[in-house]
Amino acid sequence: ASHSSDTREGTGNLDLRAFELYVRGAGGSTEEAARRFLESLAGEQRALATAMAGENAAEVARVAHRLHALAGLIDAREITELARRLQALPEEKLSAEHRSLVDALIVAAEKLATAIGAYGR
Repeated sequence: ASHSSDTREGTGNLDLRAFELYVRGAGGSTEEAARRFLESLAGEQRALATAMAGENAAEVARVAHRLHALAGLIDAREITELARRLQALPEEKLSAEHRSLVDALIVAAEKLATAIGAYGR
């Protein structure tokens, strides 16, 4: 199934053309590209939870950096903004602001996964 033309339809303001570009270079399908993206997103969510559980603010910043880059591929602005803000916090110690931003990031990532999952159908 091809999802070209307007890949933003039904996915808010996401730009899912990255999946089509990936397919052009690597082969496969846009659904496979979307699945790989979702696996990466889930992996970063797990890494974020692990860093938070270990009270490791520096690792939280590193994961936020990766989430920023990953979300930027498809113009997922809510995640890129939350991740940017999380990266900017001090890396010495977790704060209430860290926790608040991480909670918001998890919710945003779940919404993004739902939107991308609908894209593959």
